[in-house]
Amino acid sequence: MKYSGLEIEPQANQTDNSRLMQLDETGSKYLSTEQDHLRQFNQTFESLLANYEKPASAGWLIKFHELPRDKVAYNASKTFMVDEKPHMLVRIEGKRADQEFTSKLAIYEVSPDRRDCYPSAISNLEELTNIKVTQDPSISFVRNNWVISWVEVEPNDVDNPDKGCTFRSVTAIGEKLNSLRRLVESDTDTKGVRYVELLDGRIGVTSRPSKDGQYSINFSIADSFEEIDSQFLANSNPIRGLDSLIINDGPLKRWIGPNDMQLLANGDLSLLFHVAGFKDHQIKDYREYSVAHCILKLNQEQGYAQADFIKLLARADDFGISVKDLPPKRADLKEVAYPSCIILDPSDHNKPILLAALRDAGQVGIRISDPLEDWKHNQSKDKNSSLSHSIFDQLLNAS
Repeated sequence: MKYSGLEIEPQANQTDNSRLMQLDETGSKYLSTEQDHLRQFNQTFESLLANYEKPASAGWLIKFHELPRDKVAYNASKTFMVDEKPHMLVRIEGKRADQEFTSKLAIYEVSPDRRDCYPSAISNLEELTNIKVTQDPSISFVRNNWVISWVEVEPNDVDNPDKGCTFRSVTAIGEKLNSLRRLVESDTDTKGVRYVELLDGRIGVTSRPSKDGQYSINFSIADSFEEIDSQFLANSNPIRGLDSLIINDGPLKRWIGPNDMQLLANGDLSLLFHVAGFKDHQIKDYREYSVAHCILKLNQEQGYAQADFIKLLARADDFGISVKDLPPKRADLKEVAYPSCIILDPSDHNKPILLAALRDAGQVGIRISDPLEDWKHNQSKDKNSSLSHSIFDQLLNAS
């Protein structure tokens, strides 16, 4: 059994993300307006947009074979290799907006060109998630164990998503995919639990808590799997340098959520993440959901991560797939792009492929420029460092 595949994430500047206030005519009273929040929403995102380079060409829609016509497959994990064939974990659910709580997880074999997927029964994951509403899987290989995490949902009304739910993240591990066991459940209101093996053999873990509607993106380091429990996940530290992308106060909210980490040759981490905007006014109303990436530099002694080289990689319209060809599950999901992974493709001058979910309605692919280019250039300037290549190169050489 052989492991490969990638996903990555970004960061931002530090600013005060408290509510924007505006003096009235007397100068003695503060007013908070939706216009002010909208201005803050646009300005914090503007710093990434100013340096954003769109992918040079449009993407493609991935076909899931043997998928019932009334189902959709999306929010997949990174690709991973089993018997020298790429696979991915996928969220499967009904097409209609009111079928959000029918979601289950499945494993698919992926064609070499990443355009077709076929069902693959290679895991006992179904036994671990039986009768559960399960969403948004991820996978990694850490300390000779497969590590799979997902979001487990408890609906208030299984037939009416508008009535809300509680959710938590669940992690399972196993030396083989057909012998997974549950490791830990997070507290409620936590998503984005992702794992990576660090250069010294310890375990890096991300999370995205949202207790009481307050979002953060966190990172922590464990010495072993035995150390990782719900309290460990709850006590993780915010990633430094990403806070200016988060807006917690007011009707316009923004959060950032981790999708995957990969270890780079010098011990830094490549983080693939999404940037999501949401208008909070009693109905679901997403305003933005873009793909981003950053490098995490670790303070090993104090156990925190600092984001660097933050950039946008893709937005929903960049994939060039019309609403007619891939209608969104709900009207407000038209701008949603949720990243899965980045894969180095040696058939096209090593130009990476970004795989992502689009509009909560399907999986797509697109070729992008190397998100590690600036990081590699910075590494090459260090005359004492020969680690100017990325884990992309290492995985390619190992395959």
